[in-house]
Amino acid sequence: MKEFQSKEVEFIGQVEELESKEEEFKGRVKELESKTNQFEGRWKALVLKESKFKVKVKDLKLQEKQFEG
Repeated sequence: MKEFQSKEVEFIGQVEELESKEEEFKGRVKELESKTNQFEGRWKALVLKESKFKVKVKDLKLQEKQFEG
């Protein structure tokens, strides 16, 4: 009976350790999701800046043609 109780205590300890690691893992996942969202936001901002830049370049080329013509 004592051996069973000892194994039960050991098992409970292992379960508690796994639960603790699971919480740590969930925290890391949330951190990575947050970083992913930040990256996606920055990426969208860069894409927007790129498209605005392309419009400006086209506008400048058009102005250049009008100036030359």
